Amino acid sequence: MAAVLESVTGKPEGPYQNIKGNLTGPIFDNIDLSAFEDDDGIVYLVGHNHYIAPMKDNLSDIAEPFRRFKESPSPQEPYIEGVWLTRHHGKYQLLQTVWSVAHPNGQYSYLPRTKAKQEVYSYDVVVAEADHIYGPYGPRYPALLGAGHNNLFQDKKKNWWSTTFFNPRGVMGQLFPINCRPAIVAVEWKNGRLQPKMDSK
Repeated sequence: MAAVLESVTGKPEGPYQNIKGNLTGPIFDNIDLSAFEDDDGIVYLVGHNHYIAPMKDNLSDIAEPFRRFKESPSPQEPYIEGVWLTRHHGKYQLLQTVWSVAHPNGQYSYLPRTKAKQEVYSYDVVVAEADHIYGPYGPRYPALLGAGHNNLFQDKKKNWWSTTFFNPRGVMGQLFPINCRPAIVAVEWKNGRLQPKMDSK
């Protein structure tokens, strides 16, 4: 369940109170809720996996019920979480997080696990692109391996960064001496696609 709070003072440190939309219950009945402000000033709430709703102008509540994005799902859709929406080069960019899993042939994919205790490998960010905020979004591509459940932002020098918490589960998560901690990763857009910035210092 997810709720939205607002600062009573207008300052980041708060104190915070519920907005009208979740005074009697959560504004969204699932997890991983985030906000996205479009170029026209409309603010949207983006929810777990595949859901979006515009907010009222005063941000007190949603203006319309949540609806699903139009997407290009995989033939066998895996479990997806950690959704985040942004814009780049005039296109909407839908970021989602998917576990890669091992298969008997030694390869890894984003297909669903075939058994409950199947080993997971890495917690990856995949990206899909669309001309319209509601979609249709094209095929997803892997962007950030092991850096899932993220948000993107730019610093004062216009450098791009991605947040992550380095999920400790999976083979890749065990390679880091410190994990399950908030962190940032330098990223860049190259040929219209998101990727790690390999030459960052």
